[in-house]
Amino acid sequence: MPEVTSSSSAGLAALAAAAGRALGRAEATVGSADDGAVVFCEPIQEALTHALLAVLGQRAGTMQRCALAGDGVFFCGVGVGVAAAADSDDDIKALNRLTQREGRRVVVALPFVPEAHAADDSWRHLRRQRLWAPRVFVHASRQQADAVVGVDLGDGGDAAGRRRALQEAQAIVLTLTTPCDDVASAVPVPPWSSLPTADEHRQAVEAAVAAMGAPDDTDGTRLSKVVLARRRRATLLSSPTKGSRAALAARLFASFETSNTVEVTYLVGDGDDVVVGCTPERLVSRQGTTVSVDVLAGTARLGHDDVLGADKERREHEAVKAFVRECFGSIGATVQAPDAPQWRRLQVVQHLWTPVTATLPTSSPVFQVLHPTPAVAGVPTAAATARIAASEGFDRGLYCGAIGIATADGEDLWVGLRCAHLHAGDGVEGGVIDVFAGGGIVVGSDPAAEWRELDDKERTIQDALRRVQEASP
Repeated sequence: MPEVTSSSSAGLAALAAAAGRALGRAEATVGSADDGAVVFCEPIQEALTHALLAVLGQRAGTMQRCALAGDGVFFCGVGVGVAAAADSDDDIKALNRLTQREGRRVVVALPFVPEAHAADDSWRHLRRQRLWAPRVFVHASRQQADAVVGVDLGDGGDAAGRRRALQEAQAIVLTLTTPCDDVASAVPVPPWSSLPTADEHRQAVEAAVAAMGAPDDTDGTRLSKVVLARRRRATLLSSPTKGSRAALAARLFASFETSNTVEVTYLVGDGDDVVVGCTPERLVSRQGTTVSVDVLAGTARLGHDDVLGADKERREHEAVKAFVRECFGSIGATVQAPDAPQWRRLQVVQHLWTPVTATLPTSSPVFQVLHPTPAVAGVPTAAATARIAASEGFDRGLYCGAIGIATADGEDLWVGLRCAHLHAGDGVEGGVIDVFAGGGIVVGSDPAAEWRELDDKERTIQDALRRVQEASP
């Protein structure tokens, strides 16, 4: 990270003190210039969580922001210290530069596939920000006893650039200690439209199952699984006087977190274009050469435990497990996994789950060989993603993407499931909210049952929207 000069140290000390007060401490200390002026504070308290949510919802203007909570991690970053506008071929190179060479904490927000859908540009803004180091961040994880509050002054080489960066950081932290009035949330206005429709989804499922009996045209191999998704959309009642999209996203984040039924709650975006969700699936957690992965595939409603032995759900699950083993084998890693899956029970549904651990031959990122997994794409990947693009009619964007945090020591990334995307839409006053859900299709899949599964998965978002509206003044 850039060197912190003595002229900026006083400002960073004041920033540290403000962060310390936000954390309930009278004082906090600033790290050395070599570690990027990192501020070490006590563990995060509930008051700071609420303050950061206020920043996410109403007090950070149009600044880029990211938040994660759950599964042993809490992270909130506001503003951009350094961003890497990397294409899909340069993600690992750019990430290694930011984390390994420069020592930064980096937000990772990779879409489901690199290419946007030709018929849908609703994710164009969020697709531009794939890897960035926030200007100000708070980070706590299972690997560290204390929270880390940090400031990234960016690459501004001259004193004036560093002063501007520091002033922006001070303004962000000031919002943590300044009370403000609540801002009303935007409100979804029925009806909700579906893409694809129920009939279109039925035809897509039937066509996919039929294709599994013959070689697929895309790459000449047999399609054995494909994950087909649905996007439901409603307009939003949103304006400076009637509520904001950012406030709704922040309140959804808080509602997901308090429901405590998922691994991680996440939020990525700015005041105008933001995705928020709660995912049960960890893509990868790496510390050095030690890696953990969730195999999460095969779904049933709560209480329907007989699916553990159902052929269709077990085949769907085993396809993902075999893919993960193959990926790790291709890079020379040793893999350990239990023979039989367990249940992971959530608020509405339950999933077959197998925890997989691996030891890598070298310490380096591995998400590029895993993403997207068959749990969100299919088998083989190329044939499945081609069918998804032809069948769904919309861009998944960060839905089913890879979202998380990377440092010099490793990565914690999750799959972007159970999410809502709040954005401007096609010039609709107040904007729109898109809600996503998907399900794995294999031989034996029943179209009507698959459509009901989408409804079950979407309930997580719809229940959170109802809680937010009921709690609104």
